Amino acid sequence: MQKISELKQEDFIYNHVVYDNEAERHLAKHSHPLTEMIYVLGGEVSYTIENNRFTAQKGALILINPLCYH
Repeated sequence: MQKISELKQEDFIYNHVVYDNEAERHLAKHSHPLTEMIYVLGGEVSYTIENNRFTAQKGALILINPLCYH
C-alpha cells in the first residue's frame, strides 16, 4: 500500500491510497461518521457494503453513506 497524501479536518478527511495487490486492501468491517468516496483507478475491486457485495471496474466511483458498514 502506498499512502500518497492525507488531509484531515473536523468534517472532512481525504486519503489518497494506492493498493499494490488485492491482499493489501482487505480490512475488517468498519464504518465512518462521514461519506466515503472511492474511485477505482485501474483493474477491478470487490466490495461489500451493508452485506451487499458488488464488483466495480476501472473508472467507477463508489459512494458509501455515513455509518454504513463495509
